[in-house]
Amino acid sequence: MAKALYGHVGHAPSKRLIDEVVQLRARVRSLESELAQLQAHETQVETEKPEELLRLSEPALT
Repeated sequence: MAKALYGHVGHAPSKRLIDEVVQLRARVRSLESELAQLQAHETQVETEKPEELLRLSEPALT
């Protein structure tokens, strides 16, 4: 097992692998940001009065 670990650590990662890791990290940051925005919006909606959410700007049936 030690030889396997040494061999794994001893080799430099390929450029393709490094590029993929960079892209995945950027995607994770993007998703985390989107999640934070959605959670902030959800919190904002929860604090609004229920009557304001149910009020329609015009009748449903005309």
